[in-house]
Order: sequence, then structure tokens, then C-alpha cells
Amino acid sequence: MPTVGCEADAVAFTDEVEVHHEQQVAKVFNGGKELCGCGGGMAPFATQAPLSEAELSGDWQLAGPGASFSADADGLLQMESLDGAAAWLPQLEASAPGVLRLPLGVWVRIANLQGELGGLLLQAGTVLAPGLRSSAAARYSQSGSLEALVFLREART
Repeated sequence: MPTVGCEADAVAFTDEVEVHHEQQVAKVFNGGKELCGCGGGMAPFATQAPLSEAELSGDWQLAGPGASFSADADGLLQMESLDGAAAWLPQLEASAPGVLRLPLGVWVRIANLQGELGGLLLQAGTVLAPGLRSSAAARYSQSGSLEALVFLREART
């Protein structure tokens, strides 16, 4: 089953985003620990059209399971209600600065969070099917500490 992964440069988030399209060769590859590399005759995707603004725009709501975690005073992640993430995770605007739309339905968002919490938002996701997307978002403090994580599946309303 093909998978899509994203990596962002941890030092300067806006400098580089790499997208990898990898495919599992067999049920057990290297003991089931990793996927095969990007080579091996798989079709190139870097020249394909990026995700359109229309595919990502609109009103979205939770559709299925999700998970939200926040860091306690010791930096350990504790599960919380998805309502907690709603307080810090702003609505995605597909045309906003810091939103990068890539081939294969992949998108990445990097934003400075305003308000009392402040900090940095890093979110990566993929459009799974028309009107259905999945993403993971992380909130970092101004000092760079991970404060919260959320994993979402959303449907266009």
C-alpha cells in the first residue's frame, strides 16, 4: 500500500520540505521495520501538479477517530479531549502564507500562533479522498518545547 510522508527541516521550518512516496515491497520487508526506498521504478511524482486550493479549502469537521495530547509540567504527553485542540488549532486557510500544497494530496502548514498561547504550529496532512483529509499538528512553545499534538480525520461539510 503506498504511503506518503513529509519531513520539515527542524532548524528553519520554512527552508525545506521533503516529500517521500514509498511503497512496501512485501508483507515483511527488513523484518517489517521499514518501507523500501523511493527508487525501484516507481513513477516520479515531483513533477505532478500540487494539491489545488479548492481541494483543501472549505469548512471541515471531525470525521472519525482523532487524538489530542498536551504536555504536562514535566514535558510528558497526556491524552486530552479533542476540544482542547480546538482552542489552539486555527482553521486552515489553503491560500494563507505558510501553507505549502504538494503533489499526491499532501499539504504542510507552518504558522506563528497568536494570542495567549503563542508559539509555533507545524501541521502536515493529506487529502485521502475528495472531501476527506487526515493531518497531524504539533504546537511548540516560543522556546521550542513541544506543548501539544493532535491527530485528526476531517470531512468537508
